[in-house]
Amino acid sequence: MRTPDASVAINAEALRARYRPGTIKVLFVGESAPAGGTFFYAGNSQVFYALREALAPHLGPGDFFANFQASGFFLDDLSLEPIDWQTASQRKRAHAANVASLAERLRAYRPKAVVALLKAIEPSVIQACRQAALAIVPSAVPFPGNGQQANFRRELGGLLPGLLAIAHA
Repeated sequence: MRTPDASVAINAEALRARYRPGTIKVLFVGESAPAGGTFFYAGNSQVFYALREALAPHLGPGDFFANFQASGFFLDDLSLEPIDWQTASQRKRAHAANVASLAERLRAYRPKAVVALLKAIEPSVIQACRQAALAIVPSAVPFPGNGQQANFRRELGGLLPGLLAIAHA
C-alpha cells in the first residue's frame, strides 16, 4: 500500500485558497486531493478535466479557474488529507471522521448548492450539510473516472441548468 507525500495536502490547500470566491454559490465536494499529487486546482486531475469540459462552455472565454471563481463555484474536499490510497473500509471510516470538519467549513461557506463528486461520500456530505444547518439537500454524481465518465457527464448535465442559474443569480 502506498502512502501519500505529506506535502500534497499543504500544496492542495494553498492552491485551493487562491481560488476561493468571496461568495461561494455552488460547492463541489470531492473525497480528498489525490495522494499522487494531481489536484483540481493544479489543472491536472480527472475532476479538473471533467468539470472543465462540463462548465467551461457556460462560463465564458479565458482562464477557466478565474471564470469558475467569478461564478461562485468552489471545490473543497471531505477530507483535507489524501485518503484515496487507503482501503475501502479505511476510506469509509475517514469519510465519517471528516464530517464535522466539512460541516464547519460549510457553516462558513453557506453555499446555495452542494454537489458531491463521488457517490460513496454522499451520506457524509448530507450529514455535514445537516450539521451545518444548511437548508439544502446535496446532490451527488459519480466520480469522473474508473469508467464512470459518461455517467458523470449525464448526471452533472442534468444538474447544470439549476447550478448555472444559482451561479448567475
